[in-house]
Amino acid sequence: MLFTKPVFDTARRMGAYYCGFADISALTSSIPDLEGYRVHDYPAAVSVGIALSDQIINSLPNRDDVSVYQAYCRHYDETNHHLDSIATEICSIIEDFGYKTYHVPASSPRGPDGLTSEFSHKIAAHQAGHGWIGKSALLITPEHGPRVRWVTVLISAPIPQEKEPMDEQCGRCKACTQICPVHAISGDPFGTKEPGSFRFDRAACSKGFSDRKKMGLLAICGLCVYVCPYGKRTTNNEAYTSK
Repeated sequence: MLFTKPVFDTARRMGAYYCGFADISALTSSIPDLEGYRVHDYPAAVSVGIALSDQIINSLPNRDDVSVYQAYCRHYDETNHHLDSIATEICSIIEDFGYKTYHVPASSPRGPDGLTSEFSHKIAAHQAGHGWIGKSALLITPEHGPRVRWVTVLISAPIPQEKEPMDEQCGRCKACTQICPVHAISGDPFGTKEPGSFRFDRAACSKGFSDRKKMGLLAICGLCVYVCPYGKRTTNNEAYTSK
């Protein structure tokens, strides 16, 4: 496609570490329509990601500190805004070539738990070959682990699969399972045949935030993001590898 290079160049120029195209045509039957838009009309997606600050993520074990909470929330919001700005530019580029787009905001929580988005950014990122869906139900990249925020642009143009989705590489690691304060992560590997609740209990995670508020504590966690070995750097700054 003629627009692929301008999209890549724009994403990188605007600060994205990850940018890739994904064929989602085989998945659209299992995805609900979006605010009047028929998902079937969008057989492909652009997945864009920005790595989060290691300094801020590494501070999450001290989550009861107000300054940690404020820094995390500010960084989270700024990163989402940054991603949405990149997605807006990408939409303009693709639409100039005569195709339709749908910008799925970086943060678009739906449902009573506030943890369900209108479209799964991690599915698009997985299909684009950026990483795999880990035991924590997060998208794990080899370079930054789960320390990445994502945005997705759906495209009406059919695009051949650029990279193959990565196989799960969590191995026997259960760091996220062990650190979860509400035991929301079962420790079972991702599988397309089981519902997501088989691996990750969204209700328990959401209740954990509510309970913290009731106890007068700050509604912040992110420990599964913090603890993942793939997100931590070794002394020579190489990504961790575990089997």
